[in-house]
Amino acid sequence: MTVTLAIETSSINYGVALCTPREVVVCQTVRRDAPSFQGFGCLVWSALRAVGYEFQDVERLAVDVGPGNLGSVRTGVAYANGLAFSLRRLIYCADSLTLLAAEVSESEPGEEHVLCLRNAGGGNVYAGLFRHGRALGMRRGPLGSVVTSLAGGLARVSVAGTFRKEVEDMLTNTLIRDTGIEFPNVSALHRLLVEKGSDTTGFVPVASPLNDSSSVFGE
Repeated sequence: MTVTLAIETSSINYGVALCTPREVVVCQTVRRDAPSFQGFGCLVWSALRAVGYEFQDVERLAVDVGPGNLGSVRTGVAYANGLAFSLRRLIYCADSLTLLAAEVSESEPGEEHVLCLRNAGGGNVYAGLFRHGRALGMRRGPLGSVVTSLAGGLARVSVAGTFRKEVEDMLTNTLIRDTGIEFPNVSALHRLLVEKGSDTTGFVPVASPLNDSSSVFGE
């Protein structure tokens, strides 16, 4: 049975999970500023050891490529690339906005529109509008203009990520539901892989972090 190592480092919470197509076998998370945190490699080794796996048992990798804290995203991406090279494995790349939407879909499957936001600094955001887990559009830019362009005019929208309160103040004619979800969870990567099934789209030999110039934010 295929074993996937999922990696999440786009926020202050670092997480790893070992997954099969049926379940998450083990999941471990830690704040990167926790005194007990000894490095991401140690976190991965701890997860493997918890279920008696070796690195060679990992048949594929999955990593959150952002957006998020760029230094943290690079930590996960660099680790995934190094391990993929040494094991000769492919990496599934997922963006953090899609992962946030997947978490909302899992907790509230009936929600139709979900607006996911991540702080881009300087009053800017990365944002994606999703419907039933599928992206309708992604943007990067000033908070007000991005939120209005993506979700203005909607009767109802659920919000995940950062600036959830600000969205409620901006979209006064829209019913806003605050999901309470602020950061992506590593288990959401497993959910996406289950949905993909045998589809190999998104698997690459080398992962690259998303940034301000990534074409996905012009869609």
